[in-house]
Amino acid sequence: MIRLNKHLVAGGLVILSFLLFVYIYLAPIEHAVLKFLFAVVVLGLTGYTLQRLYDLSGGYGLILLKTRKGLDLIDKLANSNRDVWTLFADIGLVWGFGLSGAYLLHKRLMLKKNKHLYRRFYTAVFVGLGLLLLTAVMIAPVVYGLAVSIVTGINMGKATQTMAGLRTPWYRMLSMAALISGGYTGLLFLGLIVYSGLVVSNVVNVLIFGATPIEPSGTLLLPGINLPLWEGLIALVILLIVHESAHGILSRIAKVRIDSAGIALFGFIPVGAFVDPDEKMLFKKPVLDQIRVMIAGSTANLFTMLISFIMLIIFLFLTQPYREEGVFVISGQGIPPGTRIMSLEYGSQKIDLYNYYIEHGTFSGLVPPNETVKLITDKGVYSITSDDSGRLGLNLNIVSSTGVLARYTKDYGWLEFIYRVLGLSVVLNFMVGIVNLLPLPGFDGYRILELNIKNKSVVKMISYLVLACFLLNFLPWLFK
Repeated sequence: MIRLNKHLVAGGLVILSFLLFVYIYLAPIEHAVLKFLFAVVVLGLTGYTLQRLYDLSGGYGLILLKTRKGLDLIDKLANSNRDVWTLFADIGLVWGFGLSGAYLLHKRLMLKKNKHLYRRFYTAVFVGLGLLLLTAVMIAPVVYGLAVSIVTGINMGKATQTMAGLRTPWYRMLSMAALISGGYTGLLFLGLIVYSGLVVSNVVNVLIFGATPIEPSGTLLLPGINLPLWEGLIALVILLIVHESAHGILSRIAKVRIDSAGIALFGFIPVGAFVDPDEKMLFKKPVLDQIRVMIAGSTANLFTMLISFIMLIIFLFLTQPYREEGVFVISGQGIPPGTRIMSLEYGSQKIDLYNYYIEHGTFSGLVPPNETVKLITDKGVYSITSDDSGRLGLNLNIVSSTGVLARYTKDYGWLEFIYRVLGLSVVLNFMVGIVNLLPLPGFDGYRILELNIKNKSVVKMISYLVLACFLLNFLPWLFK
């Protein structure tokens, strides 16, 4: 009878939590951080209560569901082709860290006169650097556009405009050097340091001189809050499975026992997955084996990003006849995200925004300063007054029927669903794959740094610097 009551309480709690979560998802709360915090409280209390009811592992609302199921499959994959999997990890090391990764690989392989190891090394370096350049030139710009198009509640456009002021020749040269020498991890590290400097300078100007706060460049992502709920969950599950499976496969290749695997829930939403290798066994293995285990997760995410990107391009080509064109609102002025703007009116002028943008390539100079205009949209008419510079305070998305950013007609909503799953798979795998390699405590990049720098004080100094820069990117949310 007690067990039945416990299950009823748990079921009722999950249903209530889900309804509250849906309410938060649908509520017209424009402040992204506030909306996120409400969701965290609901999910955290749900997770904490379920932990107490069933005595589950975890803490602070995070539930760890452990199992040994799936470990046999990991063993089979690890034994299927060990050379391919180790080459997979070596390519990821160069892809993630550029020439620094190539140096680490050369240092640890102990090549001597082994022709097989030489071939492995040069294959990993050429393929890894090739994928790094491919990512930088073709995929990364698309990732930004997809993120702006699909992630809601943040104005990434203004953050990018802030960084655009730094795109001087010397900064571009510095960025290229960071990319080649340190991979996208090095480029992200440089971006964190530079943007953190801008944040600190801006906060001082806000507090002393009343300047306009800088736009946040960092946010926490949660399906149903600033990610589409079901599309976000599917993309997140894909990300977690490939990441942790890769860790498990390389652990078994290194002959490290895996005690368990499982999934991490925050309330009822999956936010992580894990494999639990025997750390004492792992730390006794050669350094290169440990590095391969650590890099495997991010490598799997980067390859998943690449595969998802190819699938997305094929999908867009096949569905081109069903796509819409137009100007869509991302955020600003209380207009719902996704609203389509057909035209703008002021005085006696009526302007088709999409055709204007196609003709001029910009909206700059379209509206005079301090002018009240009417926006004719698919969700009604909105009156907005421009500021002293003629800006309307809108973050807009320009969508054509031939570009990578896409919208589909209401009759083909299922195509929109597939597009968002593929788009989020590209975005999330790219973001997690790179950020996970930063030398932050708890991230794989921190362990890789520890394995290659003997002076622990230097390791801590670097990790504290990155952590401080990482947290500073969230500081502007205090002024929103």
